[in-house]
Amino acid sequence: MMSYDGSIDADHSTYLIDVDAGVLQPPGGERWEFDDGLIAVRPHQMCVTTGIDDGEVKLHIELHDTQPPVTLDNWDEVAEASLTCQASLTLGELFTDPRPGLPQLAAHGPGSYRIRVSARGRDTAHEFPEEHSILCWPTPQAPPMSLKLTDQSGARYRHRLAQRRPSI
Repeated sequence: MMSYDGSIDADHSTYLIDVDAGVLQPPGGERWEFDDGLIAVRPHQMCVTTGIDDGEVKLHIELHDTQPPVTLDNWDEVAEASLTCQASLTLGELFTDPRPGLPQLAAHGPGSYRIRVSARGRDTAHEFPEEHSILCWPTPQAPPMSLKLTDQSGARYRHRLAQRRPSI
């Protein structure tokens, strides 16, 4: 297992994990296949939602060979999804080149990876540092899953999302 501790800058309450891209761009016209208030996923991208609009988020990254155990204690929100790449899974900020020093998430080369994002402190991000953990490992594709959804930032986001969906 390889680990990294550092930070990433949130921009518009977001940072991205992009598939096979050089310059990270904000989400565009494609529909998100999954969106739970912490992560939004489509085939070429994962968008991670932060509590702070613009600013630093503490980041812990672990790259595993196999699926790590699920740890929900001490986290407010936890979700995971799969992305498949031909070359890279790049973690970065909106409208910028990938930040130097951040690890390449596709540590085992091309293929399918599971990415688990955990967050705490989104509700108090303007007073105390917000913290995220990203765990990544190679594995076949699987449906996205919300493992824990308890913070108010995520609840507000899910409420706004539900209001925008057309009723049937």
